[in-house]
Amino acid sequence: MRLKKGSDRKETGMVFTKDNREWLHPDSIPRWLNNFSRDNGLPHIHPHAFRHTAASTMIANGVDLVTTAADVRAGVFAGRK
Repeated sequence: MRLKKGSDRKETGMVFTKDNREWLHPDSIPRWLNNFSRDNGLPHIHPHAFRHTAASTMIANGVDLVTTAADVRAGVFAGRK
């Protein structure tokens, strides 16, 4: 993404930002997911479900339970670490 957008982008340490790297409001992703699901005839999916999916995928790929639990608890998947 950096190459596509250019090297003048500032680093914020945040995982989810706007194209200009400004802070992204926490409601933006759930709102987008709700609109996407509605517009495509999909059932409601709460963003928290992705956390469970990530944990299940980690375990299925051999990551030990202690590491998986620590990553999920620390918010690694939500961009808070």
